[in-house]
Amino acid sequence: MSYPTQQLVKEAMADYFKENDLGEDGGLNKMWAKIKVGPIYLPLLNIPARRKALVFHDIHHIVTGYTGDWKGEVSISAWEISTGCGKYWAALLIDSWAIAIGVFIYPKSVYKAFLRGRRTKNLYNNDIPHKEALDMQISDLQNRLLLTQYVEQTPTRKQNMQFAGYIILSVLWFFIPFIITPALFFYYLLK
Repeated sequence: MSYPTQQLVKEAMADYFKENDLGEDGGLNKMWAKIKVGPIYLPLLNIPARRKALVFHDIHHIVTGYTGDWKGEVSISAWEISTGCGKYWAALLIDSWAIAIGVFIYPKSVYKAFLRGRRTKNLYNNDIPHKEALDMQISDLQNRLLLTQYVEQTPTRKQNMQFAGYIILSVLWFFIPFIITPALFFYYLLK
């Protein structure tokens, strides 16, 4: 997915929402979000914390070029985690789950996106308000987030260690509910 860099972010957002069948506002004001898994959609409660993060997450898709399919979502999740989710805990949670899945289905893309994030910025940790970002040209916002200056480089040992740490934490975070739920079930069953 690539948009003309002179296009306004809000115009590209409208195209992005249409291309990905997300509705006029990207599903922002719906009670339930839908996550496409193959031919089916899984429901996800669209809580206020997710909505706050989603307005920036969708803009991130536009400026990074990561698509709305699974490969793009796991890549943007790695990029967002790497650049920092700040006070957006819902982004941190959802991105961690996506990385835990992505490292198994698109490991190279997750790794490359993570490295890209170590040298760029995102809107979660920036002073650019949502409405201002929407009114900017894509190229201007990309410049502010250092995306146009990014050059792929050989990763440092520290970056590789950070990546490994995030992967371990993400996988653990992903599997915690699957471990705790049966444990609690058997605890109360045997009590």
